Amino acid sequence: MSHRAYAAASDPGRWLAALAVVCFVWAGMVLGISFLEAPVKFQAPSLTLPVGLDVGRHVFAAFSKVELGWALLVLLLAVRSRPERAVRVSLAVVLVVVGVQALWLLPILDARVDVFLAGGRPRPSPHHLIYIALEGLKLVGLAFTGIRCLGAVTRRAGRARPAAHQHRGAPRWRDRARPRR
Repeated sequence: MSHRAYAAASDPGRWLAALAVVCFVWAGMVLGISFLEAPVKFQAPSLTLPVGLDVGRHVFAAFSKVELGWALLVLLLAVRSRPERAVRVSLAVVLVVVGVQALWLLPILDARVDVFLAGGRPRPSPHHLIYIALEGLKLVGLAFTGIRCLGAVTRRAGRARPAAHQHRGAPRWRDRARPRR
């Protein structure tokens, strides 16, 4: 690997930019699945509630697996980019939310769908509202992380860029002809 390629690969600014992109793409997926597809699905008059619940269960099971992949990628990018403390805290919250949803809430919500599909009526519980609140928290955390990472990238780029009057070679004043006396 050449020195230039190594320097580019080890530049934390590039990793921060990649982290921002991943956070924004993931946030878009959360918006599309949790805050658009899920509620709109139940407004379709031809879709029965049992079918909607069963489809939702499968969609969220698949999305949970995708989110675990995003979580791993975000963790790797955060290690490489060495982000500021606020970003690390925000990402920690997002990762905890993903873990709580995958390991605790989704199994409970799946069991409730199973009861409903078997013809029963599950008892009221706050688990669905907790899931929605955590989706909102995850969305805010991802947006915050993406915005802060982009801000850090632009701040780093501003410090690294030479002033407009500087260029390679001799300073500008040497390039000008001296006035004759």
